[in-house]
Amino acid sequence: MRLEKRAKRIVWWCFEIGIALLVVALCYFLAVEKPPFLFPIKWLGLAMSTLILFGYLINWQRGHLSSGKFWLYWCGSLCMHLIVIGLLVSMLHKVPLVLFAFITLIEASLIIPAFIKLQARVLPKDRSARN
Repeated sequence: MRLEKRAKRIVWWCFEIGIALLVVALCYFLAVEKPPFLFPIKWLGLAMSTLILFGYLINWQRGHLSSGKFWLYWCGSLCMHLIVIGLLVSMLHKVPLVLFAFITLIEASLIIPAFIKLQARVLPKDRSARN
């Protein structure tokens, strides 16, 4: 049983490291290599903000990933994020990347408490998922 837990943890770490490497490679490609197409940096900011916020929620709620309610709330939050912030970004011609740091902090201060309440009230208590 213990070996099975360790194998799951190693697979999860490899998954997280793989995603981090993809993000770093994308940032390197867009910043250093200067591709021939003109890619508005504001969309990279939206992608990074989304990846950080919703990736953190998945990492934080690992014990509840099998719950349909978690995914319902997660997908609903993701859709609201993409609609609201996506519309804001699409309306503005140029968005400084620093603004995304503040937007992500504000969004996290709204979404994380909602998931804490969800965890306390709705999601089943899974004692085996504790690290």
